[in-house]
Amino acid sequence: MDLEACIEAAAGIRHEIEKMEGTDVAHRELDDLDETSVEGLAGILHEAGREAVEKRKLVGKDSKITKFLEWDEIDEDAKDGRRIQARYLLSRFNIARK
Repeated sequence: MDLEACIEAAAGIRHEIEKMEGTDVAHRELDDLDETSVEGLAGILHEAGREAVEKRKLVGKDSKITKFLEWDEIDEDAKDGRRIQARYLLSRFNIARK
């Protein structure tokens, strides 16, 4: 997934969450994440996967996952994977919010 697709997916995810008003959906506030920091972009990349999990559009060993785990529910190895992706993107692109 390229950076533009990640950002678009995150915006779509936020829109879907906002449509679920009144439900008890725990999620990280995308507005609170700093897309120019490794940790912030890692969180955004993690959120970008929410829709894929909820729609069961996954491949590989994780294709049986049916519940999206929030950032504070995933282990450090998973977080480190997102941080690696974030470092890669930040080293190659100028990233800014729309």
